[in-house]
Amino acid sequence: MISDGFNSCCQTHDACYERQEGQQKCDDEFCTCLATATIGTKKCLGYTGPAFCYMVRKWGEKSYNGCSPANGGCSPMDTYEIIHLLSLVITINNGVSRLRKSIMDDMNDAVMLAEWKRKHGLI
Repeated sequence: MISDGFNSCCQTHDACYERQEGQQKCDDEFCTCLATATIGTKKCLGYTGPAFCYMVRKWGEKSYNGCSPANGGCSPMDTYEIIHLLSLVITINNGVSRLRKSIMDDMNDAVMLAEWKRKHGLI
């Protein structure tokens, strides 16, 4: 199940942060884990996994610094952070979907125009 793979990636990532193995190393391993966990699921592999990867790279520094043993280790994200991150994933997915639709519409328009021109002897 995909959610099991995602959860495993998150748990491993949290443990890496707690051990302070280096934020970039932890984030790189997390992104690789997500890519592996989402193989075979077009939407997760193409959008959700990369969105979560982007989020840890973009906003993970505060969490990484807060996970040091001197700070008591990692604490779960608060509800506001989770809602914010999920809304970002939804926004990214919607944006990619709209972009894909726009590209497909443009391609269809170009094909239809070429067919019309061929039909009327213009090409």
